[in-house]
Amino acid sequence: MRKTLLIVPALAASLLLGGCAANPYPTDTAEAMQASVLEVSEASAAGDFGTALTKLDVLAVRASDARDRGDLSDERYDDIASAIELVRAQLEAQATAAEEAQRTADEQRIAEQAQRIADEQRAAEEAEEQSNEGNDDQGNGNQGNNKKDDDDKKDDDDDKKGEGKKDD
Repeated sequence: MRKTLLIVPALAASLLLGGCAANPYPTDTAEAMQASVLEVSEASAAGDFGTALTKLDVLAVRASDARDRGDLSDERYDDIASAIELVRAQLEAQATAAEEAQRTADEQRIAEQAQRIADEQRAAEEAEEQSNEGNDDQGNGNQGNNKKDDDDKKDDDDDKKGEGKKDD
């Protein structure tokens, strides 16, 4: 973006100096084109390269119309058109770089979300496994307790049988 910000003022200077040249163009033409340069510059500075390119197209049309009306000499028009194309190339490169950076950021965000989901799913599965293991332990413990209860009952029965024999 820095290169574009340097080129857009060069385009503005080209337009401003053109008004001071031996063959100046009308003030309203100069002001209209300068306004377009300002719009390109503001959009570019904001990182809105699509708008900057659209505004640059408007500037190109204004320059072409001014030449057709005779407000700009062919030489002056060629200078402006060259500056516009230089700025266009820079804006397109900036737009491509910004799109690639956004795509990379989006891919990174998606990968991080997928990893977080996978981690959460793995944690949930581990928690379920631990819960199931705990249930299995409790189940075996109950069976052991039931056996103990059964053994105690048998001992009680034996004791009762033994008591009955002593009384006889």
